[in-house]
Amino acid sequence: MRSRRSTPTCSRWSRARSADVERKRTLLSAKKKPERRAYHSTLRQKQASFTRQSIVEALAEQVCESGRADFSVAEVAARAEVSERTVYRHFPTRDDLIEGLDEYLEGLEGADLPRDGETLRAHMRRVVRFFEDNAALIEAGHLTQIGREVRQRGRERRRAAIRETMDAWLAPLPARERRRAYAAFATMFGSATWRAMRRELGLGRAETAETMQWVVDLVVDDLSRRVRDAEDS
Repeated sequence: MRSRRSTPTCSRWSRARSADVERKRTLLSAKKKPERRAYHSTLRQKQASFTRQSIVEALAEQVCESGRADFSVAEVAARAEVSERTVYRHFPTRDDLIEGLDEYLEGLEGADLPRDGETLRAHMRRVVRFFEDNAALIEAGHLTQIGREVRQRGRERRRAAIRETMDAWLAPLPARERRRAYAAFATMFGSATWRAMRRELGLGRAETAETMQWVVDLVVDDLSRRVRDAEDS
């Protein structure tokens, strides 16, 4: 029986990716002889998008399985079943490939950003599900150099979005309270907190989700009350 604290593998995620790749190949092969030039252009765009995603998914798979400090373009190409030249055509530099992985993870997490207290609650539920469904990648984000680089990019973008939400939602409150609220959400509800609960404190999946949501609810309820009081005063 596998220990709860053991490092998760990518097997489930890899199988899902392989099935998705096969479905996309089938759809694309069915359209190889378009009758119009516009259709041909659309097909090329779809093929390019498919290839790009396959490369990024192959990188994600390598990162969460290998635990190495860096990644190998040759291995990424082999996993994606393309040439190294194709990888460089879509991602000319190492930085471009890291940026592509960051954008891919953002798409998995969901692009809808919170706008107020209620959408912050829903946002946190989605984020915790993302952490659980991609546990191996989250682990790699903390334990490997490449993972930390990707995590840093995503963290900066998410924090900017949270700050924007806080400034709009908490506009009636003094700047000091808005700053404290931002600090709470930026530090308490990220992957480091989730990982500590799961790996260090021994909480299970459901317990971790419930605990993080409970804390979010406490903070949102308190801030909502403060906003109402400020508006009524």
